[in-house]
Amino acid sequence: MKPEELWDARWGADHIDVVVQSADVAWLTWEITAQSMDACRQRLGRQWPQARLTLRVSWKPQRGGVQVLDLPLERWQGERFVPLGAPGHVHHCTIGLLAPDSADGVFMAIARSAPFVSPRNTPAPQGEVVWTQPNAREERS
Repeated sequence: MKPEELWDARWGADHIDVVVQSADVAWLTWEITAQSMDACRQRLGRQWPQARLTLRVSWKPQRGGVQVLDLPLERWQGERFVPLGAPGHVHHCTIGLLAPDSADGVFMAIARSAPFVSPRNTPAPQGEVVWTQPNAREERS
């Protein structure tokens, strides 16, 4: 596939792209299609008017269950910086509709990012330092 065909293939498809900036912050771009909006409208029925477009950042700490951070979104496509839950953990970003008036807080997922790991925020452990010379010939025995 040519690069321009890959670019055109992304238009009109639900997606979330993530670029991790640091241990605490990621940059997201997203697009949610009108077809997905219509499907959600039909599935939510009477809850549709109260449902809010939401970005859900989730991660699993070493101890305990999955943690989530819900952030409201204003548009079906866009870009923004988002806070990450915990350095050095696997995260997911999911965009969906949150119906706050329902008894169980229904979250209807529309698009989900690939899993990504935020870098740790501490120095790497000490280890052996090995220097190399790019053009040096190794002696072979």
